[in-house]
Amino acid sequence: KLGLELFYDEATAHAKSLRIEETTGSLRDLVGAGFKDFDRIRNDPDWAKILAIPEFQKEFKPIAEPAKGD
Repeated sequence: KLGLELFYDEATAHAKSLRIEETTGSLRDLVGAGFKDFDRIRNDPDWAKILAIPEFQKEFKPIAEPAKGD
């Protein structure tokens, strides 16, 4: 659980800085560590600006969509 929080915090820091490539990489690490709570990301104000960027949405959707069936 601590590992997930560390990965989440890292991804959030990149997201707040609007660094798409770094955020995507950290998000993949987060999912690789077992993260599936994409509603947390969608509802986190720190992610709002990057989630509004279409270029990031192209990266985010394929990562988040498979988790919807879980």
